[in-house]
Amino acid sequence: MRVKDCFDPKFNEFIVGPRQTESRGAYLMYGEVEAGEQRRVAPGKGHEEILLVLSGEGVLEGAGAGVRLSEGVALYMGEDFEGTITCGRDGDLCYVASGGHLPGGHGH
Repeated sequence: MRVKDCFDPKFNEFIVGPRQTESRGAYLMYGEVEAGEQRRVAPGKGHEEILLVLSGEGVLEGAGAGVRLSEGVALYMGEDFEGTITCGRDGDLCYVASGGHLPGGHGH
């Protein structure tokens, strides 16, 4: 399977998850944020994720703080995290996020 064949317009990301793997234990997302664009990120109830920046630069704002994003920066987002990635103006920011379901988190 190719990640770019798994686009989910609801999240504006490419998601390899239960539809492809038949497992609800883990998922992987690939996202591209265009220069000057903002993208909401929030694992959601019952989920946790680790985000890794592959290329580009930007800022992630959430939980009352801002984190500079650049190639190789990784961060953990718990189920209550809600934030916004703002891409710099000098090119796109590409990232992967891998996540899983917390025990007893929800019923989907």
